[in-house]
Amino acid sequence: IIRDALARNPRPLRLTAVSDKLVLPDPQRPVELYHVNSPHSSSMLVAYLPAERILIQADLYNPPPPNPATPPVFPFVKSLVDDVQRRGLQVERVVGIHGRPVPFSELQAAASRAP
Repeated sequence: IIRDALARNPRPLRLTAVSDKLVLPDPQRPVELYHVNSPHSSSMLVAYLPAERILIQADLYNPPPPNPATPPVFPFVKSLVDDVQRRGLQVERVVGIHGRPVPFSELQAAASRAP
């Protein structure tokens, strides 16, 4: 059995709840975590890199291959776009945990097709 670093040096769990926003300060790349109001999950967070204008998310939008014959419908993307706009985030690119990076305009277009 190969033990990982945590198994070799166990420590108590440190958990931080995020009710609305949490900033992880860093001189080169601060990370902002936001709770999003999504019907997908009541405990969903997204990460925002303000310097790069990148939003990182999972499950709310999974980009299809470029130029699909029939654009798929993503039921949760509208709530994500609404949250980004309500917070005034300046998002240029969206990186999905399940998919390729896309411009924010692609999310906006998908939100306009959402039910």
